Amino acid sequence: METMKHIKKLAFLMIVALAMASCNLLNVDVDTEFTGILDIEVEEGMKKGTLETLHPFSAETTLNPRNDEVEPYVDNINSVEVGTITAKVNYVSEENVVVKKGAKFTVSGIVDTEWILAEDWPIITDDVRVIEDQDGFYGDVSKILGEIKDFDIKLEGKSTQSGVFIKLEFSIDAVVKGSVF
Repeated sequence: METMKHIKKLAFLMIVALAMASCNLLNVDVDTEFTGILDIEVEEGMKKGTLETLHPFSAETTLNPRNDEVEPYVDNINSVEVGTITAKVNYVSEENVVVKKGAKFTVSGIVDTEWILAEDWPIITDDVRVIEDQDGFYGDVSKILGEIKDFDIKLEGKSTQSGVFIKLEFSIDAVVKGSVF
């Protein structure tokens, strides 16, 4: 009789363990990257490259977070966690271009969040700048991505030169957490 109680307890514990293990097998973590290109055109100004004259610019792009890696789980996403955000200079048409401190990245979706450039940024092809988590920026971007809807990225600032074209690649490395069903 005592042996039968132990067998029943063991069987029950095995069923519970299998149920818990199967739940974990249904969870997925998808490492993915969301990228967008900002085509920045600093219009021709009166003076080129003088310290007194700064040239304003603004560029915006829309990203769709439903990429091939995320699409199979789109109806079962629990959260999105941003790992790293970067901005890479893919092209600049002139040398000695500097984006002045105070330039602002804005990511807009269910919330709007901003990241402010704290120092001047010399724009050199292939340079990659890590956009550090500033005042909850990564958390807000995670919320925006978690909606799995199109969102906008905008960069506004001032350049030391006019008549310049810059191609900037904005990338968000993230982990999408969800389930198979």
